[in-house]
Amino acid sequence: MFDVALDLLMTFVYLTRSALNELISSALTNHDDLDTAKCPNLLITQTLFPVRHPRGADVYTVFQEDNYLFANPNRTFLLENISSDTTDKLILLMLDGWEGVQTKGSSIFGPCPENRCALTTNRANFNRSAAVVYLASWMKCELGQNNVAPVRAFPEQVFVYAMGESAIYGQPCGYMLEKDFFNWTLTYRLDSDIRAHYTYRVPLEKERRNFAAGKRKMVVWIVSHCQTSSEREKYVRELRKYVAVDVYGRCGNLSCGRNGTDEVCLDVMREYKFYLSFENSMCRDYVTEKMIRALEHEIVPIVYGDGNYLMYPPKSYIHTYDYSSPARLAEYLNFQDKNDEEYNKHMEWRYNRRLIQSSGEFSAKSNGFCRLCQKLHSSLLSSNQKSYPSIKTWWDNGVQQVLEGTFPETVCRRANWLLGPMNITDKTSVQGFQIIKRGKKYRRL
Repeated sequence: MFDVALDLLMTFVYLTRSALNELISSALTNHDDLDTAKCPNLLITQTLFPVRHPRGADVYTVFQEDNYLFANPNRTFLLENISSDTTDKLILLMLDGWEGVQTKGSSIFGPCPENRCALTTNRANFNRSAAVVYLASWMKCELGQNNVAPVRAFPEQVFVYAMGESAIYGQPCGYMLEKDFFNWTLTYRLDSDIRAHYTYRVPLEKERRNFAAGKRKMVVWIVSHCQTSSEREKYVRELRKYVAVDVYGRCGNLSCGRNGTDEVCLDVMREYKFYLSFENSMCRDYVTEKMIRALEHEIVPIVYGDGNYLMYPPKSYIHTYDYSSPARLAEYLNFQDKNDEEYNKHMEWRYNRRLIQSSGEFSAKSNGFCRLCQKLHSSLLSSNQKSYPSIKTWWDNGVQQVLEGTFPETVCRRANWLLGPMNITDKTSVQGFQIIKRGKKYRRL
């Protein structure tokens, strides 16, 4: 099953086939731990989920966390040799005041495996920055004076497209749309050159316990965005007809903390058995930190979105797509509420899984900066950087093709929860969805 994966890896890694076989065998034998001594000069720079691998192979992913290499079946990976380059890399962030980036300089890279980088928002440093990161946002198109595209200061300088919003709420614009402007992408998407994600190290449970104990309430939702393209609010409105859902924040009648992330608010979550981890957009790979927030606080998340949830432990979450209606989901939740043994099955993974990797918005909390620093120090860097002919096509591909009737995988869709998930391999699944034109953007209703 590993033949094709090994063929792919041999392009990037100078290891023998037997050595790679040994690494993979070690991962399977030692419960996801790879012996780094067998590959001391390797560093992970990219991970991809091969949902539909072009050669139909079972492939493998490896990623690094705190000097360990972890492997997971059903993923593929690219490895690159660590360069001998010891020069600190300066990263210019285009847009001062980026939410989530409170620290400048090198301190933000302290926990990273490769930390020889520094972050700046001073555009006077443009000419000496190894990478220029453009936080694309539909709210801020005018990134440069007179919207004139900047010119690379030197051939190896890398322009990075970074986006923390989904494609519904964030689009490239202005000079970012120019041909071959960007070299790399840094987003939540699994096919990004650098993927922003969160990693949560789970303390292994040594003794069996009842996770339902002390949880007196059923379902909680902390939310501030009240009208969304995913129409999650409509789903919750229907769900509340059948099961108690406490809504905190701007969209509910309860409050805790200032913004739903304060410790006092997170402590409130511990009283509940289930947390609504509902996304505001139905976009491919889009899973925000809500999922990790629930798992951290020993609550079973109920998810609603088009992200790839297969990266999470089996039965660690409940997906709305598995139920034909909110009423059916409520039946299952009420059953769980009365049966601690069944509820604890959603916590079984805590006895044997110690690391969870989640897609997420690109922020200082994610390790997107770490991976960017790693990639900048890679020996594969050269003046012949790859480039994206159209970042718009990559970021929001498929919409025009849907209009043309070819029905490929699309990046985002406007939800109608009554129809359930869209099967992108079935042309009939788009029935009931209407394509409209809003200005220069096509969106799916």
